[in-house]
Amino acid sequence: MPDAFTLYADLANLTNEKYIVYADTINRPTEVEQISSRYMFGSRFSF
Repeated sequence: MPDAFTLYADLANLTNEKYIVYADTINRPTEVEQISSRYMFGSRFSF
């Protein structure tokens, strides 16, 4: 059984930056989100 065991890591927004979406120019933000860092680690196995 190849790939029967897997370790994984999912890391998001490590620098805790704001997410900003602009309409046309930088003077027109349409969306601003502040979401903190997220860390997820785990393992998977199949048999």
